[in-house]
This record gives sequence, C-alpha cells and structure tokens, in this order.
Amino acid sequence: METGNSVFDYLMSLKMNELSMSGMDITNSILISHNSYYNDLKFINFLTEFLELFDTCKQIIVSIHEVNHNILIKVIYRNGTIDEEALSKYLESYTSEHFGEYKMNDHERKGIRVVLDMKDESE
Repeated sequence: METGNSVFDYLMSLKMNELSMSGMDITNSILISHNSYYNDLKFINFLTEFLELFDTCKQIIVSIHEVNHNILIKVIYRNGTIDEEALSKYLESYTSEHFGEYKMNDHERKGIRVVLDMKDESE
C-alpha cells in the first residue's frame, strides 16, 4: 500500500495482512491524497477497529476514497455475519464525534457506508 501517508500505509498494510493471514479474502481500493489527517492514530485506530468487526466474514471489499474534503469508506462483506448492534454503536460513537454519518440499510447487499468530514477538528 502506498498512498504517500507513511503511518497510514504501514499500519493499514499490517491490518490487511493480519486479516488476510487469518483466511479472509480482502480486496481494497484506496484513493486518498497526501494529508496529515490520514496519519492521525485516532483515524487509523477507527479504521482498524472497524475492519475487526468483519472478522467472521470470509471476504471483504474495502474502499476508501477522498472526495471534496470528505472521506468515503465502504465495506462490502460476503460469506459471514456481522454483529449489527455492535457495529452500529461503534459507528454512531465515532461519527458523532468526527463530523460524519453512516448507512447500514440493506447492508447485506450494499455494504456499510461511512462518510467523514476531513475538517480540522482544532478549528
């Protein structure tokens, strides 16, 4: 993984490799700019803990894209189940603190979608 965000690249590569070595088939598409936001450990911890909620799935497709100062994260999962309540609570907690929203409707078919605003939280 090489996005130009060294901390993000290293830690997300570790997480993806860990999940892959556990038997999960992972496909990812990451299109982000070089930005200190991505190297923030709170953001990286959010992503790695988010991905851990799919640990019973045999296949996940992870998409992280940046559009107009927003981060669009989508995870599609197959051949497994998720704890909807735990996932919903986790996403509600993070998105309410970090200017975001998430959608889980029809998630078995469409996946889980999260949108985060990249605005500087120190403002």
